[in-house]
Amino acid sequence: MAMIGRYKDGIRAVPGLHVLGEPHLSIVAFGSTGFDIFRVSEVMAAKGWVPGLVQEPRAIHRMMSLIHADSMDEYLDDLRAAVGVVRQEGGRASTIQATY
Repeated sequence: MAMIGRYKDGIRAVPGLHVLGEPHLSIVAFGSTGFDIFRVSEVMAAKGWVPGLVQEPRAIHRMMSLIHADSMDEYLDDLRAAVGVVRQEGGRASTIQATY
């Protein structure tokens, strides 16, 4: 659970992102009211990450396990960079859709 807490803290440290709710288990969803979070997921996918999507509210979610601990810093670095790309694009719309 400490690893999940560190992951949630890392998301909250990215300007414009927020964790949805107060998840106590290993599924963590996050979104943004300032930019297209699905566009962030497209940028992350281009870097090799497989983001899960939530339709309402629009969000990215991950089901965390200890296997994610070793790559967490890399993921959070790529997430910060992806948010930067989306902000620089100035409103480019995503083409990806959530299925649930």
